[in-house]
Amino acid sequence: MLTLRRFIILLLVFGLLTADSTSLVIYKDGVGFVNREYAESFPGGDFEKHYDVRVSLQDLYASVDSGSVYSATYDFVLKDEKVKKTLSELLDDSVGKQISFYVFTLDKTAVGVLKWHNGEYIAVDSQGSVLLYRMEDFYGLTLPVAEFEKNSEEKEYVLVVRGNRPEGTGQMNLKYFKDGLDWNVVYSLQTNGKESGNAELSANAVVSNSADEDYNQSSLTLISGAPHFLRGISPYLMNYYPEAFAAKADYDAGMAISEEISTTGFWLYRLEDKVNLGSGSQISYSLFSQSVPFKMKYEWDVNSGNTVNKMFYINNTNTRTLPEGTVRVFENFEFAGEDSLPFTPQYSEPDLFIASVPEIVVDSTMLERQSEPVSLNKERYAQGEKLEMRNTKDTQVTLYVEQSFSYYSNFEIIETSVNPYEVEGNTVRWKITLNPGQSKEIIWRYSYTY
Repeated sequence: MLTLRRFIILLLVFGLLTADSTSLVIYKDGVGFVNREYAESFPGGDFEKHYDVRVSLQDLYASVDSGSVYSATYDFVLKDEKVKKTLSELLDDSVGKQISFYVFTLDKTAVGVLKWHNGEYIAVDSQGSVLLYRMEDFYGLTLPVAEFEKNSEEKEYVLVVRGNRPEGTGQMNLKYFKDGLDWNVVYSLQTNGKESGNAELSANAVVSNSADEDYNQSSLTLISGAPHFLRGISPYLMNYYPEAFAAKADYDAGMAISEEISTTGFWLYRLEDKVNLGSGSQISYSLFSQSVPFKMKYEWDVNSGNTVNKMFYINNTNTRTLPEGTVRVFENFEFAGEDSLPFTPQYSEPDLFIASVPEIVVDSTMLERQSEPVSLNKERYAQGEKLEMRNTKDTQVTLYVEQSFSYYSNFEIIETSVNPYEVEGNTVRWKITLNPGQSKEIIWRYSYTY
C-alpha cells in the first residue's frame, strides 16, 4: 500500500483500569488470595464498572465502600479507549475543507479544497479547477482536523460489576482466590562436618506465579500452612486475611521479612517491600536464619538392604514453626545431600535422609527357625539372625542398627552377642563403633507369636 512519505501515524492503546492497590496472600497449597482496590468515580445511583480480572465467579467477592454490588459477570464490551485515526479517516474528515501539501515533483505547494481521495490519489479544487495528485508525489500534508482520535470499536472480555452507590469518588474492592500461586521454602543447613553440634539453618522463600495474571507493586504475605479447601466450592475465608491477625513476633533484622506472625498453628511472613510478580515468573526472598542443634548418624534397618543411610536430625529449638520445604545440607561448605522437611513445630526433631553410604555395609543372614503351636491359628517361633557390619571408610564411624517386628506379638530376645542400647516394644537398636577397615557381627535369637 502506498503511504505518505514522512507521515507517521501512531497507535495509542489505553487498557482497563489497573488497581491502585494490590495485596497478595499465598498459601502452601498452590492457592493465593488477591485483594485489589480501585479508586473510582461514581455518577450516583446505578453504576457499571469493567475490570481485567480473570477468576471463577464462585471465588470472587466484590464490594464498594458505600452502597452495594448486586451483580458480577463476564461479558464482551467495547474497549473504553481512544485509538489514533488512520490517514484515510483523517482525509474523510477533511473532505470539503481546505488542505495544503508540498508537491516535490512540481516543486510547489498545492492549496485547495479536498474533494475526493482513494488511498492512492486525492482530488483538490483549486480556483474552480479540480486537480488530481498522486499521494506518493507529495509530503507535508496539512489537514484542518481538530480530533485525531476515535473510540475503539474493538471488544474485550471483561469482568462487569454492577451496583448502586452515591455520587462521588469511592473505592471498588475485588477479593478472590486464585490457583497457580505457590511458594516453597529452600533451606540451607551449614554444618562443621562433625557428628553433632550447632548448625546454621537459613530459609529462602521461592514464590511462583503460574496464574494468568500479573501482580505489580503488590504487598505480599506468605502463609506457612494451608486452610482446608473444598475444590469446586468457593471457600469463604475472609477472616483469614492478614489484617485480622494481631499477635506479632520478633523477626530477623536485615531480612526482607517485615513481620512474622503465629496464627493458629501457621506462620505468616509479610514482606517489607512491594513486589512485581508477573505471570510465569519467580522471586526469591530470605525468610530467616537461626542456629539449630543437629546430629548426624549412620543408620541401618531391614528396609535399607545392605546399604547404610546417612541421616541428619535437627532440633527446632526456636520459637517459630518451620514451614515444609527442601533442606540442603552442607558439611564444611560442601554439598552433602538434600531431603524434604515436613511442617515442623517447636522442639520437634525431624530426620533427613541425606545420602547412601556404600563404604559401610550391613549383611543380614537369617539362621535356623523353630516353631510350636500355641493355639488353633497361632504358633510360637524362635528365630536366629546374624548381622555382619563392615567399615571400608578411612575414618571411624558409629553405626546405629535397628531391627523392628511390629507385626509380631509377644516379642522377646532370647540371647544376643552384643547388648542393644535400646529395646522399645518390638524394636531393638544397637550402637556399634567401627574403626577404619574393621568388621563386626551381631548374632542374636528372638522369639515371637504369629
